[in-house]
Amino acid sequence: MAELPSKVHLTSHPIYLSISGPSVYEDENQRTWLHLFTKTGGVLQEWLRQEDIPSGYIAPTTSPLTSTTLPLLWTLQPGNQYLDYLSRFWRIVHHIKENGVEEMILELREDSLNRTKVARGSRACGCCSLDHEGVMAKLPTKVHLTSHPVCLRNRGPSVYEDENDRMWLHLFMETGGVLQVRLRQEDIPSGYIAPTTSPLTLSVLPLMWRLKPGDRYVDQMFRFWRIVHHIKENGVEEMILHHSKENGM
Repeated sequence: MAELPSKVHLTSHPIYLSISGPSVYEDENQRTWLHLFTKTGGVLQEWLRQEDIPSGYIAPTTSPLTSTTLPLLWTLQPGNQYLDYLSRFWRIVHHIKENGVEEMILELREDSLNRTKVARGSRACGCCSLDHEGVMAKLPTKVHLTSHPVCLRNRGPSVYEDENDRMWLHLFMETGGVLQVRLRQEDIPSGYIAPTTSPLTLSVLPLMWRLKPGDRYVDQMFRFWRIVHHIKENGVEEMILHHSKENGM
């Protein structure tokens, strides 16, 4: 007599899933979830499987699309859905446990996708806020800020904390001729460590920046970083720092 597979549909889901490396997520119980693949045939779906991944193991990214579409964080919301850090909702298509292995499929809700398109004004014309289908597009509110964090201290790979205990996420680094880093203020859950984007990041990113006169920062190696811009758009702050070749204080 062959054993029948045991499949159970689960109604208790992880409270959050935070990315801990390419294609690897971790929930509130320190369980790791492996991103299997992305399905884009008409709808965007992400397939996840709970696996005990050895410490230090980084799963490979399955495709170039994965690295650009996977959220940094999902948080559970009422109604069997998750909310990502871009305020998009993902429906739990199914969450099963079969032969002791959990698997989830998350599907991006169409209304979230449409709302993102409208917010970006992707189809708005250049002279008004109406898109080409006659729908009023939301105009982004962008403010250039002149008050900057006094200090930014490294709290983990790609995560900084300012003097007001606000977290700043390092998004990416540009090195084409000039060295620039891009930071965005994010409400990152306690214990969450954002993934390091590249080996270069580990060796170049300062441990600390301190604000100096003239809209610039100095790091612990006495290197100056000019504030290219510091904006607040749709409630989210972002800064770009440009490494200067000046020496000394």
